[in-house]
Parts: sequence; structure tokens; C-alpha cells
Amino acid sequence: GTIIDGKEVISPNDIYRYSYDIIVSPNDIYRYSYDIIVVMARDKQDIENQLVELGIKKKYIWHWRKYFAYSKDIQVVKYKTKEAEQCDYKRKRVLIASTEMNFSGSVIVAMYAGEILLDAGFKVSVIAPYVEKEVADRFILKGIEVIEYSILRYTKYDELIDICDFDFLLANTFTMKSVVESVSGKKPVLWWIHEASDIYKSYIQEFGISKTKNYDKVIIKAVSNIAKNNFNKCYMDILKEIIAI
Repeated sequence: GTIIDGKEVISPNDIYRYSYDIIVSPNDIYRYSYDIIVVMARDKQDIENQLVELGIKKKYIWHWRKYFAYSKDIQVVKYKTKEAEQCDYKRKRVLIASTEMNFSGSVIVAMYAGEILLDAGFKVSVIAPYVEKEVADRFILKGIEVIEYSILRYTKYDELIDICDFDFLLANTFTMKSVVESVSGKKPVLWWIHEASDIYKSYIQEFGISKTKNYDKVIIKAVSNIAKNNFNKCYMDILKEIIAI
């Protein structure tokens, strides 16, 4: 009943989504309709559960990260290397799926990993939901193609392949959890874990905890014992090995 920044504050009981799969009694009175509900709080699952109890379907409830990802006018931006147009079908292709590409430590070590893979004869591309131009330029100088794909965390396997075909996936950081699950069982996946403990809650709130069997075909490594232990607190000691930086 109040106004904040020019927007009316309404009760969740007043929201309704017009849809052919929802039958509404003529006696029901709804004041609002919508396409999606965006949860702006970090704790998405608790709010989602409350909305589901009110009769809202989960597919209409979006985390704020998903909303911002889909709201971009251009969802795919490719930064190509000079060699990108040269087709060499004998080279195996590694796709590095990375968290947002700024000058963070996990992104820098992904660049080092890309250089090593290039030296080993692979073609290497890196894909991320957000890319700073200066960081992309650094990768390009190394010979690594960079792709900004805003909906990376929400894409399906077939959609990802259309953006950048690959033979192997190196999933860099826990934040690529949804990408790992999408590709698992379809292409070989190495999941490289770096994170501190505070990162986990946010992404598990958005995507759920998932059953460990989803990772049966995934090779999971950590950069340190601390990173390994943080992962295993969520996933019951399934991460055993270290790949040091």
C-alpha cells in the first residue's frame, strides 16, 4: 500500500500470471499480471518456496542474475584471434567456461591454463557471462578466442555448442555449476574449483544443491586444500585431488 521510488508496494497475494495453463475462478480478483517475478534477495530459495505456496510456478520465478543476463540487448560478443578463421580440424578444441572476466585470480590462472593448452596443440576458447575489454585483449594476444555470452549460466547444451563447438570443457570456478551439469555426460568435463566458502551459498540458492550423481562423469579438481574442503562441505567429499596453480 506504500510507494517507493514511484513504485507501488504490493502484497504477494495480489500477483497473478495470466496463462492458459491456469484456471481462475470468476470469483477471483487479481490486480496485477506479469511475465516473470524477479527475486532481488540473495536468499532466492526461501522466497521461491513462499511464492510456490501461493500458486506461482517455479519457471516464472527468476533470480536477479538471470534477469540481467537475459535483459542485455546483445547476448553474444566474440573477440576473435587472427588465427580464428583458419580451420584446422585436426586440432582438438578446449572451451574454458569462466566466471565474469575481470582481473581476478581465477581468470588469470585460466589464461595460464589456456597458454599451456595452446602449447600442447589444442585450440582454446574461453567463454564467460561478462568480459572486460582489457581482459579480452590480454587473452587475444595469447591466441585465445574470447566469447561473452550473457546467458551462459542458463544455456542448454545444444545452445552452447551452437555458440562455440568444442571437444573438452574446462569449467573454471564453482560458479560454472549449471554449465557443468548441462555438459556432463555429453563431452569430457574438468571442473576446476578455486572458491572461498562465501561464494557457495549464493549459487546454491539460485541453482540448488544438485545430486552428486550429476557429477559422476565429471573430473573435479581444486587449486588447494582450502578450496577442496569448501567444495566438499556441500558435496560430501567427492572432490579428492588438487591441481595446484
